[in-house]
Amino acid sequence: MITKIERIERLHNLIRLKATGTPKECALKLKINERQLYRLINFMKELDAPVYNDIFANSYCYEYEIEWSFGFTKSFNIQKNDRFSN
Repeated sequence: MITKIERIERLHNLIRLKATGTPKECALKLKINERQLYRLINFMKELDAPVYNDIFANSYCYEYEIEWSFGFTKSFNIQKNDRFSN
């Protein structure tokens, strides 16, 4: 089962590549219906994603370059705290 986060990641990559196609084509690529696509895009906009539909490019696009990340990444600057060591 694909989670909302995974759908956002997939849609983000399609938008970055300007490869979403029409809303109908984009929904098919994400294996969702158009209504779900519109909800997903609105949710991304609520998270401040600058998404718009460029009818000339036939794709959803970003108004400016952005990065999307969700999750944890390893930081190499963290010093080990002895009280958590075994």
